[in-house]
Order: sequence, then C-alpha cells, then structure tokens
Amino acid sequence: MEETTYRMLAQDLVYAIECMMTESFATLMPSKKVKQVKQFKPSPGSGTRAFALHDIKLGSEILIEDPFMQGADHPLFNEAIFATLFLYTQYQIASLHSNSCTCPSSSSTPCTEIPLMKIWDANSFESESESDPEGSCIYTLACRFNHECIPNVGNCTIVFLAARDIRRGEELTISHYPRQMTADERREHLEYVYGFVCGCRHCESQKAVTRSDVDRMYIDHHKINLCRRRSDRVQQQRRVLLMVGDWYTGMSKKLFFLRDEFRVLLTEKRLFSRILGDSGVREQLVKDFVEKMGRLLRANNDFGIEEEVIKKYLARHELIYRGVADEMADFRLRAGESWEGRVQMIFSKMKLD
Repeated sequence: MEETTYRMLAQDLVYAIECMMTESFATLMPSKKVKQVKQFKPSPGSGTRAFALHDIKLGSEILIEDPFMQGADHPLFNEAIFATLFLYTQYQIASLHSNSCTCPSSSSTPCTEIPLMKIWDANSFESESESDPEGSCIYTLACRFNHECIPNVGNCTIVFLAARDIRRGEELTISHYPRQMTADERREHLEYVYGFVCGCRHCESQKAVTRSDVDRMYIDHHKINLCRRRSDRVQQQRRVLLMVGDWYTGMSKKLFFLRDEFRVLLTEKRLFSRILGDSGVREQLVKDFVEKMGRLLRANNDFGIEEEVIKKYLARHELIYRGVADEMADFRLRAGESWEGRVQMIFSKMKLD
C-alpha cells in the first residue's frame, strides 16, 4: 500500500475521532475549519440547517471543504469510484439525504434505481474545473446547507462566501439551481430534480431570479481562486479518477458495441417478419442481449461493484432495450423511409450509461 494511502487512512481515523468528540458537524478533512457558522441543527422536514454564529459581512469566508467523493453523472463510473473509498467515507456518503424512488408503485417490474445515484442527484455539486467540466463532487458539510432561491451564501468550487451581510442567528442558505428564471420555473425544476416544493420567501412572493441575483451567488472569483489548494486527499482522488476513467472508457466502448449489435439485428429485414409478429421472439432477443451485458460487466468488474448494483443496472437497460424492440414492432414505414433510418432514430434516444 502506498504511503499516500496510509496517510489518507490516518486522516479518515482522525476525522472519525473528531466527529465523535464534537457535537457539531463543523469539522473538515484536511482543510480549513468552518468559519462563522453555528452548529448544524437537525430540523423536522428540512434535514440539517446551518445558522450564523455571529454577524457576517459580505464576502466573508463561510466554508472551505475538500470533496468526500469526486465523480460524474454515470452510475457505473460513480459505483467504481465509491468502491475505492474507505468504509468510513462510504458510510458518511450513504447516510446523506437520498431522492425518493420514482419507480411506479404498482409496477410488477423490480426497482431499477441505484441508491448511490439517488444520493448523488440530491447532494452533488457541479465541478467548475476547466479540466473536468462534466464532473461533480459530494461534500459532507456543503450539502447540509438548505436551499433558498436567492441565498445569502454564494459558492465557486467549494468555497462558500457571504453573498450579503448576514445577521447573527440567521439561517445560511445556498441555491441548488442558480439560474435566471421565474418562481414557477424554479419550483417546477426543484420538485422534479430534488423532490421538494420550494417554500422560500422569494417563491412565496413569486419573485423572479434576475441576472444580478445570479451574479451575486458567484461573487469575488479572484479571491476564491486564491483559496484553491490540492491536499493529499484531493491528489489521491484525482489519481483514482484517472484509473476509473480509463476503465469506464473501455467499458463504455464494449457496451456501445453490444448496442450496435442489437441495432443490426433489428435492422435485418429477415428478422422483422418474426420480431413484428411474435412478442416472445422480441422478449427473448432482449433477454439475450441483457445477459451478454451482464457477463461483460461481471467479467470486467475491476473495482468490485456490488452485484445488487449490477442487477439494477441491467434491469434498467432491459426496459430500454425492450422499449426499442416494441417501438420497432409497432412502427410502419412511411413512403421513402428505410428501416435503417428508423432504427437509427430510435437508438439515438437510448441512454446507455
């Protein structure tokens, strides 16, 4: 085991001891302590809430935190990253708020939602790194700040600064979706993505978020850039990201090859007489390809993704493949249209992640 890995384990142990010895969540590893923040308090229906310990001036630092986990919006990628984390870190992430399941309650099919992705969708922050524009991270303290459409705390990377003067005892809030939009648009988006109806004073008064409101959420970029640092933990996470990224790239190519093989079979005109007229043939075709996908994932499971996760991943893609086959069965070509073009259009709507 590398010296850096031993150091990370030691940091995990220190962090666990700190958490047991303090009543506050306000301990970080390894980074600056939380500044000017009252103890995080649990609140019925609102999770954990953060309050100002004393008056805070505009632009003051409130939080600087290293990520607990870096990843992306891809289930296999995130599960591989999660499998590399220490058990205590996994426990911290698993204990975070999770989005509700959206599977139909009366459905006879098994739930296809992966627990880690429900936590990820509810708690991750988009990366603002130019080298990783599609990445995102989970922070165990930052995610505990409640939402408000025009918050009093702004962020860039994961440095939180006061977006306006804040009074002692006032709740500290961030925006989950800092975009210029109307109150109805915000509420619709927040309910769809995060599963709650925003009741902040700005939504209650139907206030629109303006361009200047958004700008205040991303204040003082120059100062924030000076705060950026690369701890041993962040550097180690970056190395793991590169290893998992190489694995995921290769796995994605193999999965897309399977998809293309499935597409070719559907395109073969000699099969359509059977596929269109026999749902049992279509069903068997789908099951065969999902089984191939399962064998591929299990044979290349280099990071130890749990079997239950693989099963949910396969169940979700079985629904996708079945939907494609059924759509092809119900379709009748228009004049001048080809099967190849139709299949390509249907497959362009597939989301293989």
